[in-house]
Amino acid sequence: MAFETLLRQTVGVRAPSGRTKYGQTELGSTNYYLARIEPVNRLIYDLNQKERVAKYTIFFMPTVVVSPGHFIVYAGEQWEVISVEQVPGQDGTIHHKEVLV
Repeated sequence: MAFETLLRQTVGVRAPSGRTKYGQTELGSTNYYLARIEPVNRLIYDLNQKERVAKYTIFFMPTVVVSPGHFIVYAGEQWEVISVEQVPGQDGTIHHKEVLV
């Protein structure tokens, strides 16, 4: 079965575009991609070595541009990306991305 056939949800990815004068994150436009969302309950460390609980793993194609600090939009909810892992395939190229939110 091809990996693409498992991506059944459409999610939005929003990158931060700056900060307001009050220090709040401003977000850029939303780009939509096919993805697969699976619930998890996993304790991980973010880029600042702070403990965070990941509630979902989201699987993307390797061409999707997403990194920690971006936001995922799905079903009226918005989650901050905690970590992104590029998973290699058997031939050594990037097969897909696993994003924890």
